[in-house]
Amino acid sequence: MTAAWPTVADRVIAIFKSVTNALVFDGPPVTSSAPPDYVTVGYVEDDAAGSYVVEAVYDGTQLLETGTVVAQVVTQSGDTKVAALRARAFAIADAFADVVRADRTLGVLSADATTSLSTEIATIQNSKGSAQSLVCTLSYSTRY
Repeated sequence: MTAAWPTVADRVIAIFKSVTNALVFDGPPVTSSAPPDYVTVGYVEDDAAGSYVVEAVYDGTQLLETGTVVAQVVTQSGDTKVAALRARAFAIADAFADVVRADRTLGVLSADATTSLSTEIATIQNSKGSAQSLVCTLSYSTRY
């Protein structure tokens, strides 16, 4: 088996698409418009898409993969009201977290898999208005 990372990234994309009407991008946002809400999976500007490490366990007949998949939830508007943006961003991130908590295997990892989530929060205000950014890191461990 090759790395689980691509399968996990694909599953993260599918989960986000199932819990939000925001545009969900596999990688960087590719659009000529500035959508008010969007999610990137495997892409955060000036940062890694995630990572993974594979090591042999037991007698070498099994592999243990530990990795991360990074996604960024962005909500933005042309005004300076941050509270509404924050509420929209957290609603998307919370819906994603609910699915992950409900099935730690994400439907694609081994039965003994573990997952966890961490989030970095940034609020941006500039001449174009305001934006709320949540960088969500899904960490996983699986055997194959």
